[in-house]
Amino acid sequence: MSEKVDAITVRALLMLGIYPNTKGFRYLRRAVSLYISGRESRAQSSAQLYKEVAKPFETTGGAVERSIRHAIQSGWHRRNRRFADMVFYALLQGQNDVPSNTLFISALGEYVGRESVISSK
Repeated sequence: MSEKVDAITVRALLMLGIYPNTKGFRYLRRAVSLYISGRESRAQSSAQLYKEVAKPFETTGGAVERSIRHAIQSGWHRRNRRFADMVFYALLQGQNDVPSNTLFISALGEYVGRESVISSK
């Protein structure tokens, strides 16, 4: 992942209330990187994505899934609401809905991809 894309991803995660001291933060950075790079088919199963994310960390796909879910759920109440609305726009039903892991990764990946193109112009 380029430094610019990584910086956008980190800033977005922080604005969504997910802090670097959680394992899920590292896993989400990697998942978004894989999503953007296209190495992982966007139609592929979440289980395969978790396994791919787990490889460099020498852990299991299940541990990655749990850590990502924990990071999203624990950080959601700290999020910048305006920023979250911009990233997830009409994808969530209500103000208090917490996105699923898959929705979070795909929406964040799309946001970071758009921002990296805009900032490179």
